Amino acid sequence: MQRFITGALLIIISIVLIILSKWAMACFIIPAGIVGILEFYKLAEGKGISPSISNGIFSVVILYLSALFFSRYMIFVLLSLVLLTMFVFVLRKDNHVSSILDASVTILGYIYIGWFFSLLFNIRDVVGTVTITACKLTIDQGAAMVFLLLFTTCFTDIGSFCFGKLFGKTKLCPDISPNKTVEGAIGGIFTGIVITFIVGRLLSLSLLDSLYFGLIITVVAQMGDLWESVLKRDVEVKDSGEALPGHGGVLDRIDSLLLSTPVAYMLFKFFIGF
Repeated sequence: MQRFITGALLIIISIVLIILSKWAMACFIIPAGIVGILEFYKLAEGKGISPSISNGIFSVVILYLSALFFSRYMIFVLLSLVLLTMFVFVLRKDNHVSSILDASVTILGYIYIGWFFSLLFNIRDVVGTVTITACKLTIDQGAAMVFLLLFTTCFTDIGSFCFGKLFGKTKLCPDISPNKTVEGAIGGIFTGIVITFIVGRLLSLSLLDSLYFGLIITVVAQMGDLWESVLKRDVEVKDSGEALPGHGGVLDRIDSLLLSTPVAYMLFKFFIGF
């Protein structure tokens, strides 16, 4: 029940914020990013690595603000933050095992959780409107694109869980995530593609484009889940944190979305050309 209530609240809040604006989305994404980077660095500390936490949090916030206010210069902002991190580690005086590992994990953290997630703002910022004919509701095209990404990713997760529980027999990656099965992964791909066909009609995506988008995003979303499982398995923990009752940490909820967002951004550039 706790898991259900938390999940339902997250879905309702996300839908409302996406419909309102990218500024409303920032009220959720920025705090989630800060908690997420802290969880990521905590996992790294479990392996004796000492990332620069203050530099990581600063970089995540700057990346989100840059995406909100001047997204066309994001690559310059990212390069500047990497250079800043190098400078920070030149001046760093505290004890740490390996400067190479510490700096690398610091940079990986804000690229993974900061830059990748910030692309949601770019997608939401797309100009135009689409109409949901069933209820004659008009919403921003950017919001519809975010919904397409969000629903495809979420229903991939739901489908893989349900199909895995019902039909799962063949282990997918037993050394990484022993509960995931091949049957569950196939079910997740099927479920995600069906949702893509339904929501994709709002964006006038052809059946072929919807198939391409759905297939790629469903595979990448499951890779995102497995990637976080690799991190947790490395430090032998079940959850990345305890921020969400019944769900574990923030990373446990957004791991699939963190990888599917940059891929969806590139696919939208190709299919829609914003």
